[in-house]
Amino acid sequence: MKKFSLGIVALAATLAGPAMAADMPVKAPPPPPIYDWSGIYLGVDFGWARSRFDQAFVFPPPAAWTIDADRNYVVSGHWGIQAQWGWLVAGIEGGISVFSGPLGIAGPCGAACAPATSFWQGRMNEVWTGGVRLGIAWNQWLFYGTGGWASGTFEEKFGPNALVVTQGSNTRHSGWYGGVGVDWMVHKGTVVDAILGFEYRHYEFNDQNFVVPVLLGGGPVPANTWTVTSPRADTVMARLTIKTHGWDIFYSPAPAITK
Repeated sequence: MKKFSLGIVALAATLAGPAMAADMPVKAPPPPPIYDWSGIYLGVDFGWARSRFDQAFVFPPPAAWTIDADRNYVVSGHWGIQAQWGWLVAGIEGGISVFSGPLGIAGPCGAACAPATSFWQGRMNEVWTGGVRLGIAWNQWLFYGTGGWASGTFEEKFGPNALVVTQGSNTRHSGWYGGVGVDWMVHKGTVVDAILGFEYRHYEFNDQNFVVPVLLGGGPVPANTWTVTSPRADTVMARLTIKTHGWDIFYSPAPAITK
């Protein structure tokens, strides 16, 4: 009788086991890992650029025109460091950009020049930048704003017509830049990560005067002074960035002690 009772209990446990297991709560799978945007990075950029500035005589007046180089290309390099706190990402970034493509042409500049059919040409040549980035992270995506200090050179050339250049000058201007962008982590490597992105920037620079010995009235006038006012530029660039895995490249946290 005792053996029979034990058999009944065992059979009941066998039959009830699957039903009880079905009623137990299922443990949810762990959430997908959140990407860490902290680290040191560097990269290259390529895109479209437009630079423009106003020119005028300071002495002798009057003459004024705007040079607009709207079909340029820009190639640049960037480097920086950033850290992440929850969804907030902040850092600093520097870079250098080089502009290429056709010069903007303005003219003829009229009676103020000799000959009156003379043309001016110009564009932005290069710019150095240093500033901050502040963004919102969403896993593999980072949406950010950027801005800071900029220093760039503008090239001005003068000639009797749009095809012949007889003299020119380069002026360096200090200013600022601001922009917005988005980054997308496309590959997480064993040592570094690959990130693609797009960024728009606007640049504003201060005015500069310079002296050019332009031929006026059949002879050189060394004191002839020109001014470059409201230099500005816009760029739209694709970015490729290589970034370290957070700060693991510098230290490895001690393993947690379990009891």
